[in-house]
Amino acid sequence: MSATPVLDLESDPPEACPASPGYTPMVVLQFVLAFVLGMRMLYLLFWVPASALLWLPILYLALGIHEMGHLFVGIVAGLEILAVRVGVLGWVKGGDSWRFQLQLKTPADGVVWVVPAGGDSDRRRLLWFYSGGPLVSVALAGLSGAACWRYGSGTWGWLASLFWINFFVMAASLGLGKAYVSDSARLGMLLRDAARSRAWIALCLLQRADRHGVSPRDWDSRVFEQALGIEPSSPSYPYMQWMAFFRLRDQGQDPQALEYLERALASPHDPQNTGVTQAYYLQAAFIQAVLRRKPGYARVWLKRAATLGKIRSADAIEAGIAMCEGRNREAVDLFVAARTFSEQYAYSGIARQAGEMFAQYERECRAALTE
Repeated sequence: MSATPVLDLESDPPEACPASPGYTPMVVLQFVLAFVLGMRMLYLLFWVPASALLWLPILYLALGIHEMGHLFVGIVAGLEILAVRVGVLGWVKGGDSWRFQLQLKTPADGVVWVVPAGGDSDRRRLLWFYSGGPLVSVALAGLSGAACWRYGSGTWGWLASLFWINFFVMAASLGLGKAYVSDSARLGMLLRDAARSRAWIALCLLQRADRHGVSPRDWDSRVFEQALGIEPSSPSYPYMQWMAFFRLRDQGQDPQALEYLERALASPHDPQNTGVTQAYYLQAAFIQAVLRRKPGYARVWLKRAATLGKIRSADAIEAGIAMCEGRNREAVDLFVAARTFSEQYAYSGIARQAGEMFAQYERECRAALTE
């Protein structure tokens, strides 16, 4: 068996495996709260059917207020904001500009993505940031609950709906749902585990460097070594192996880089984050074409990637396959298309590295045409 059995199709990649916290007292409490919330909303729907018309706008209002709590604290704490999303509406920062993004996979969710600037106070700043959303939601739940107690459910039950839906948002931020990305999970890690916190913050700093166009080979070595300390049990582990793959590939250390790609492919993947897994599979397809020179294996990985959702661009893989099979004229055109696609993300150091690589392979194919 090779050193990279999953990459070389000797072993299958693991099935999607979401993190499961088990039946702890906290999880049982969360299920009880979810049941109470569901019964209360059914009761409200029975007595005030028109209240259902308000649930979606009230949900987005509650989500927006929660995320604005995070956003406000993040700005005050001096953290860099990279993305803001409320339900399906999102804004993502690329370089110095922002672009609108429609996210249909998680319509009842929200996120504010921040990265620290690097320094001794990063942990404290992030503690305040992850506290901001829950504190605002707790305050809104208290105010809406007091108003509901004082004035009743309100027209069409809007006050009662505001209280219970915000109560749901508050419970979700404190652990109801995907436990490892909840505010309470991040707060718990930052408060109790200094080593895990340092490794995770180091990964955030690498993401920040990439977003500012720093090539993987130029990432801070000390920060990179710290980020490699992320434990295999962490949901961030596969992504860190992915980042390490790009750094070593950029340094010309392909055999070591493939070992990191293998670890990313061999790690359990989150079924709710298939876009990242698809990126791993597409990279495996490209590697099989341009390094392993096995177009059949590349097609297998490309087919696997397609099962995870629509592929935005497969030009690089198709170019690698064409080059491998001696179809150099077609490969040139495909590498040009792949390089053009990567230029949409020119703010990213990894995307710039990919563009340089496509240009190099394009030159090799043009040279082959003149021989």
